[in-house]
Amino acid sequence: MNFLDNPQQIIITGTGRCGTGFVAQVLSQLDIGCSHESIFQWPAPSLAFALGQYELRENNPAWGWWGESSWLAAPFLGNDDIRQGKIIVHLVRDPARVIQSHLAIQNWTENNGNWQTGIAFMHEQMPELHAYDDPAHKSGLWYLEWNRRIEPYRDILHRVEDDVTLLLDQLGIDYAGREIFDDAQYNHFQRQAPVPFHLSSLLEPLRVPLLEMAGQYGY
Repeated sequence: MNFLDNPQQIIITGTGRCGTGFVAQVLSQLDIGCSHESIFQWPAPSLAFALGQYELRENNPAWGWWGESSWLAAPFLGNDDIRQGKIIVHLVRDPARVIQSHLAIQNWTENNGNWQTGIAFMHEQMPELHAYDDPAHKSGLWYLEWNRRIEPYRDILHRVEDDVTLLLDQLGIDYAGREIFDDAQYNHFQRQAPVPFHLSSLLEPLRVPLLEMAGQYGY
């Protein structure tokens, strides 16, 4: 069955730096309108705003909008009004690459614009982050706990490294003969040079569960 014959709203979420912007581009190019961090907004999303945005979109079906892709959605998945009637896609990426990306954009430093507000939001959502000063360890803990929060609510698990058509097939989206957005490195940050990093550099209390989670996700 084609998705548009029986459409259902989609929420795509993950840890951040995991491909949510890329997947939003893929869906939108296939005429499944998918916003990126428009309902669950950076740097500090709110439940009231998200519910209002969903109501606005539901009242305007001609927009052709069916999805929101945002790592910021994760804290709201436990809300029945947010989750009801929606397909939850849990997007994952190799943890070493996520942490490496965090380091490349200086994720835990007040390096630009509204980043300070974003850092405050992340620490508010996960006070355990205060236990670490080192950015790599903060990112390791973030990867573990943010994914754990998403797991109970997911309907579909997709690794961003895999062919995106596997996700489209699970969603029932017809892409036959269509051009598919193929820049998996897409993101709204200027591309940065890689930062050397390996999971073996993390302390054991983080390294062991991270490696276990990576194995569960097929890495």
